[in-house]
Amino acid sequence: MFGVKGMSKGYAQWKRRFRLVCGGLDVSALRCTFNIEKSVNETPNYSEIVVYNLAASTVSQVKAGQTVTLEAGYEEGNFGLIFTGQVVQPIVDREGGVDTRLRLICQDGDDYINNSFTAQTVEKGSTPADVVNTCSTIPQNVIGDKVQSGDAYIRGKTMFGPSSDYLKEVAQKTDTQFFVDDGKINIVGEEDYDKGAVVTLNADTGLVGDPSQTDDGVSAQCLINPAIKLNSLVHIDSSSIVAKAVQDAESTVSSFSANGCYKVVKLTYEGDNFGESWYCNFDAITQDGSQPAGVATAPAASTAKKEEKKQESPSSGSGSKSKGSGSDGPKQSVLSQLLDGTSWR
Repeated sequence: MFGVKGMSKGYAQWKRRFRLVCGGLDVSALRCTFNIEKSVNETPNYSEIVVYNLAASTVSQVKAGQTVTLEAGYEEGNFGLIFTGQVVQPIVDREGGVDTRLRLICQDGDDYINNSFTAQTVEKGSTPADVVNTCSTIPQNVIGDKVQSGDAYIRGKTMFGPSSDYLKEVAQKTDTQFFVDDGKINIVGEEDYDKGAVVTLNADTGLVGDPSQTDDGVSAQCLINPAIKLNSLVHIDSSSIVAKAVQDAESTVSSFSANGCYKVVKLTYEGDNFGESWYCNFDAITQDGSQPAGVATAPAASTAKKEEKKQESPSSGSGSKSKGSGSDGPKQSVLSQLLDGTSWR
């Protein structure tokens, strides 16, 4: 029913697969833990990766500025890149006075966002897309329709300053969001997502526990699935979501997404290739705009059915699983408010 990337491989969730390469050194065979934080705001994505008991001669080869790539998933299921960036600081210490650890503090897009510089002029009649192309010294991923079709500048524009500042200016001019993910530039609006790739999440496909309704959409945890990316869509049945309780001075809460689709705006990964932790946590906002191809609008589950599900699943918590009332949910324009001034770590 849904177009899901990697669907042909199924959702086999055993035999974890992991690969970590730092500066050309593959250290995947050693114990590694990782915590990764990503969001669609203008600050660099962040990760802390710990490699245990690496030989001293190998540790000495790891330097700040080297590229790190981390891939994770399952042998017979989805496997792929979940983080790439540069080492900002390698730190050597000991855990419990026994195990030697190499801690890699890494950021994705830090060099471009904070250090790139543009000294160029675009001519009269140039478009926002021309500005983006002029300032893009790293690859582009998604440059949205609003940027591509934006109004031309009525006079020439001289640029002499940080490249990322001009992309932020374009995003403000076109009502879009600028961010860097996996080393690539994204400037996206509410309609700029892959409508043919919706990851369906339930207990059979890796959903862990019950998702929770938020002011702007949903928050949930699942097993690591590299198909879930920033600005991608996930589909979650509304009957599995714990409704947000009405707070003081509130009379209603936003309703669930009519078609169960939500756009991912924040991601964290936590994993241990020798331990139990192997999770993806995400926040997603109510999907706005045209309905993805192949996604049928699901009828709302009745309150009685939700109450019955709650009684059958005592582990789902104390939140009432009743459909929220009010509008069809917040529009994409809430995104700037959601992320404004937020350091998500």
